[in-house]
Amino acid sequence: MGYNSIKTEIQDRIAVLTLNRPTRLNSISRELGSEMADFLAKLPNEDVNVLIVTGAARADGRPCFSAGADLKEMAEIGPMPLPRPDLIGAIEGLAALDPTEGTIQTLFDQLESLPLFTIAAIDGVCTAGGIEIALCCDVRLVAETAQVSDMHLKNLGRPGGGGVTARLTRAVGPGWAKLMLCTCEPMDPQILSRIGFAQGVYAPDQLLTEARKLAAKVAGMSKNGVRLTKATVDATTDMTRKEALRFSYLCWAAGGGSSNTTGAQAFSEKRAADFSKSGV
Repeated sequence: MGYNSIKTEIQDRIAVLTLNRPTRLNSISRELGSEMADFLAKLPNEDVNVLIVTGAARADGRPCFSAGADLKEMAEIGPMPLPRPDLIGAIEGLAALDPTEGTIQTLFDQLESLPLFTIAAIDGVCTAGGIEIALCCDVRLVAETAQVSDMHLKNLGRPGGGGVTARLTRAVGPGWAKLMLCTCEPMDPQILSRIGFAQGVYAPDQLLTEARKLAAKVAGMSKNGVRLTKATVDATTDMTRKEALRFSYLCWAAGGGSSNTTGAQAFSEKRAADFSKSGV
């Protein structure tokens, strides 16, 4: 299937998804969201271990990840529906609402739960829905020229609706999250690295090269092993220590099979295991 608002490629167990609306700061339109969801849905059935998400350069050549939702499109189709007046301010009422009302929330959840190792390669503008996409990835690599912020409060007068408050807090802690969310100012890439948002900072011309290097390391691992490892880390985040340990033991036991045989045989023969040929 051909896409208009994203570019995609798959090679050597690595998929690359490029947000491709250069004249609109790669903003998330309905079309882009639909195309992205379609591509993500296909990946679990492909021989792919890693997904890199990045953005196309602007029309003038300046780098850009994504400026978030397409506000022009939102203005044309109307704002997102608000809770009923009788529910505003009632926690139990808000909890009763469907948190995935609207496609952007389900898209972000789809990306976050993708059973692949996901890398956001960020340069230029990355704000609002852009930072939400980045937070849904397992690791984030940023260029020295990246402009990472959250502009929801400044532009819309309310917090973002795609989970940014929860995901950013988990990534950097409540203090840094509140600072970023309430000031709406871009953060220095080196600070982003120090507080845990970014797992690497690179020169702009090296960003994608480094992202592909990291992807290549994970691409050669056992496919089932990568999926199980990611699932274990994600699941145990909300567990007690005792529950997390028990769950990790169960996942280790569930990971036995042909990948174990492939790895053990390669180790005994003092060579690198080739999981790509074992189908695992």
